[in-house]
Amino acid sequence: MITTYRDIQLIIRDQDSYLAIACDVSAAIGNKEHDVVRVNQDIVGYYAAAVPIIELLAIGAVPISVIDTLGVEMYPSGLEVIKGIHRAMSEGHINTNCLTGSTEDNMPTVSTCVGITVIGELEID
Repeated sequence: MITTYRDIQLIIRDQDSYLAIACDVSAAIGNKEHDVVRVNQDIVGYYAAAVPIIELLAIGAVPISVIDTLGVEMYPSGLEVIKGIHRAMSEGHINTNCLTGSTEDNMPTVSTCVGITVIGELEID
């Protein structure tokens, strides 16, 4: 059974727990040519990750995986975004080894796009 609570999806895992899933996206915010709001890429990563991390922590879930979907190349933009994601994870007491993801290295990118999905465990009671 799947339940949606605001921006969080809860999936019954077993009789005692849910998988809790939250996500966020940031587009046209960064330091690329066509970004509308200009900020450093690490700030983009930090806030894109902080939103779903905070959402899960707010309901008592324990994050177990953070997935980044970066619409930028790994070098140099992706590495800077990932620095910000790591900072948000550290502040949420999440081991940075829980991070996985993908970058766009097949096409040149002219604006920044960052999607973050966080999966956590939540006791049913």
